[in-house]
Amino acid sequence: MKKICEDKLINHEIIKGFSQLSRCWDADELLEQRYEESNDNIMDVVTFGLYDVEGSSIGDVSIEWIKRGEGCITKLSVLGCDISVLSKVYDVVNLMSSYDCDKLTPEEFCELLLENGFIDMTQVSED
Repeated sequence: MKKICEDKLINHEIIKGFSQLSRCWDADELLEQRYEESNDNIMDVVTFGLYDVEGSSIGDVSIEWIKRGEGCITKLSVLGCDISVLSKVYDVVNLMSSYDCDKLTPEEFCELLLENGFIDMTQVSED
């Protein structure tokens, strides 16, 4: 991890958390923004990873549900500076390999995260 991430890991409590884009208070605007950036018909996004106690990301990974024809496909995305977080959430990535990810719904994935000790950090209101 880059230096700032190392400092956070040493000096702060680490929270495993996630947020589900479609449940955010500004979901419509955020989904439209994602569409404009990628030209993909993104139905939902779940971002999960490590956060400090203030909720700032130490490193995170996103799974996008993208409409394709009659169904959806899933896409795992991680920024280069966050690649090292994959080793910290490997248990979830490994668990996902036992599912047909294109049939796993965002809600089912969030439930899987909750069952594995992640905290739902979705901002459902503007406050």
